[in-house]
Amino acid sequence: MHQLKHVEFYVTNVCNLSCDGCNRFNNLNLSGHDDWISHRDDYKNFLKHVDCSFITVLGGEPTMHPMINTILRDLRSYFPTKNILLTTNGLLLHKVKGLWSAIVDNKICLDLNVHNHEWRVPVYNNLVGLIKQKFKLNWRNTGSGWSAEFTHKGVPHRFSCSDSFMQNSFGHPHGAMKPYNSDREKAWQACYSKCPTISEGKFFKCPISHCMPVAIRQRNDITYTESQKSLIDSFPYFKCCDIQNVSVEEFKTLVHGSIEQCTLCPESFKHHKINRQEISKNYF
Repeated sequence: MHQLKHVEFYVTNVCNLSCDGCNRFNNLNLSGHDDWISHRDDYKNFLKHVDCSFITVLGGEPTMHPMINTILRDLRSYFPTKNILLTTNGLLLHKVKGLWSAIVDNKICLDLNVHNHEWRVPVYNNLVGLIKQKFKLNWRNTGSGWSAEFTHKGVPHRFSCSDSFMQNSFGHPHGAMKPYNSDREKAWQACYSKCPTISEGKFFKCPISHCMPVAIRQRNDITYTESQKSLIDSFPYFKCCDIQNVSVEEFKTLVHGSIEQCTLCPESFKHHKINRQEISKNYF
């Protein structure tokens, strides 16, 4: 069995917010949800053959996936005893029918990330309405924002607020959008997001392996060279339905080493303020 500390299930490219410099390019008005019905057996197979400590469900804004309740229930059935985190901005928790029941019934841990301090109180009030009682948040400064923890029915949740992002792999919002031309090993060593990612029935090395090709396919305002386009078109991945046939060495090489596509990311990452954040056209 393959060993993995953490894997992200990236279930949608759609987000209800548009934040300058989003590190998964969700401010670019991208479209498309993971076809969960087509791939659910593949994901069940993956979690049968890969021992993970915990998994995260995110996007985009995962609560905008039309089958988010089914996704949470399925993942809990495939992953019965360990932590499942739902990373969300929290704005739709009270709007999606049946979502709160799916979270509570399946012991899903909320990872609430709010990037606008003005929305912190409304999100808290919506949670109070769902839980049906007030609860105390002890905020602490993390250096890049504020964070608090709370527990509901024995399940731990986190509420964080930050007005900054790490720079993304298109250099946005500081100029024209284009991938980097970095030293492969320096970029890999600098990478702060070593998060294996699952989407569209495939297991990728990192979020960029999935998100960058999506952005390139859907936008015509991203600049790149022919050699960069060749790399973008050939990000390596394993099929989740076939993960049991991947050798231990192949698995470790993809997860723990650099790949040619690391050159598309920066050699160092800096925080930048989110200067503009608004409700996206994708909001419903």
